[in-house]
Amino acid sequence: MAVFGRALMKKEFMLDSSKTFLNQGSYGNAPRRVIECRTGYIRMMEESPDDYFRWKNEDFWLSMVQTVAEFIGSDPQNVVFVQNTTTGINAVIRSLNFEKGDGILINSWTYGNVKNICAYAADTRHVDLYYVDIPFPLKSVDQILTAYEEKLSKHQNIKLAIVDYISSMPPALMPVKEMIALCRKYDTLVLIDGAHTPGQLPLHLDQLGADFYAGNLHKWAFAPRGSAVLWIRPEFHHTIFPVVTSYYDKEVVYKNFFYQGTGDNSTYYSTAEALKFYQEIGGYDKISEYCSKLALDAANLLVKKWKTSLYPMPDNMLPPFMRLIRMPDHKWFPTFKTSADDRKNFCRDNMSLMKTVWERFQIQSVFISIHGQSWCRISASVYNEIQDYEKLADAILTLLDEEK
Repeated sequence: MAVFGRALMKKEFMLDSSKTFLNQGSYGNAPRRVIECRTGYIRMMEESPDDYFRWKNEDFWLSMVQTVAEFIGSDPQNVVFVQNTTTGINAVIRSLNFEKGDGILINSWTYGNVKNICAYAADTRHVDLYYVDIPFPLKSVDQILTAYEEKLSKHQNIKLAIVDYISSMPPALMPVKEMIALCRKYDTLVLIDGAHTPGQLPLHLDQLGADFYAGNLHKWAFAPRGSAVLWIRPEFHHTIFPVVTSYYDKEVVYKNFFYQGTGDNSTYYSTAEALKFYQEIGGYDKISEYCSKLALDAANLLVKKWKTSLYPMPDNMLPPFMRLIRMPDHKWFPTFKTSADDRKNFCRDNMSLMKTVWERFQIQSVFISIHGQSWCRISASVYNEIQDYEKLADAILTLLDEEK
């Protein structure tokens, strides 16, 4: 079992150890051995392209799907690889047979790209788009469930609800099982946006009760970027197709996603090595124990040093490895006027501050405006330690002191 923190970073990762990375939740980072594994597949492909594509490629796909399916608690026949969660969600929405007047239900915390997919569907497929506005501050899970039930009971034309497992902004562990049950009550299909879930939480997708699930492997499961899964309930195997049509088979779902022209699937084929690394350093129990405590301790440290607070939500909705902390009041951290239903401007990146903190202090974190207030999202990964967050706290205090 590995020792976590900077020692693990230097031993296993290609990250520049002179810099501080607190944003595993956005782009992830694969260990060196996983990148080398991927390089091995690329070398094999380049050394003998015909041999690779004609006789080896499909066997690699099926083998890796078997491995990943076990990790996410699924029959391999229900799983296909996609480049990322956004790709998987696109495939589902573009494949479903929406009729004019059908509805799609999302919420104010829905990821921006997913909102865009739904807006496109509303414009081109003539579906109605509905929002659940999640209260701020959020005091209980029941507020979310009540809001969903009100929307579902009022608009019984809603055909599909998109539900985050762990939302991105603000990062929150959603009451996904209860939300699925509500949707079932109103005969509404459920698509789970699980971008942040693989590696943060154990998954049992075949027992979850959803119709579709899309999740990234590059964020918390240490696979290369460009590797994600789409889980499809068996009843929909013959109706869900990739965004790009290359192969067309109504009987075997994986073939449509596998045959995507002369593609480079090496990111998918490196997932077994990534999951091997995940298990070798302690598996879910040890990784969760370390990263959950680190996220908690880091958030408390920042709240204390900045004299601010966490994003207000129930404790049982706090995600394992991420937190959102209020920034101090200052011109560096601007506020924006937004109304309660201003969904377009609900969440804005503070790119100027992110760039300043990176260029001056060599620290990468996420600064963002939500509900008109400035916040910092931190991630806790196996290569982080509490000193990383002390550096972040001090960097922000330095910026504040300079303007006094």
